[in-house]
Amino acid sequence: MLKFILVLGCLLAVVYSFAVEEEGLPSLAAEAPETARAKSLPEGSPCDGDQDDCQCYGKWHKCRCPWPWEDGPCRCAMGMKHTCITKLSCPNKGEWGLDWRNEEERSPC
Repeated sequence: MLKFILVLGCLLAVVYSFAVEEEGLPSLAAEAPETARAKSLPEGSPCDGDQDDCQCYGKWHKCRCPWPWEDGPCRCAMGMKHTCITKLSCPNKGEWGLDWRNEEERSPC
């Protein structure tokens, strides 16, 4: 009987410790940066010029802001090879579909 109470007490302690650990973990959605949670913007869409180019869809598109004498907001536009190289580390590459994956097997940019 004493062994049964001891085993039951250990089992309750283990269950309680796992329950406390799960409550202490922050949610993954709260940890993800805003750019990683946001959907990628298609070409021609207005974008935020203060953020990185990962907000625009695809590895070749960047957020292009107009010159001071031009009028209008920043928009997602086609970039150059440097854009592709910098976007290889974007956390939201999975949203871009399968096209970039096929190209990446041959050459990243």
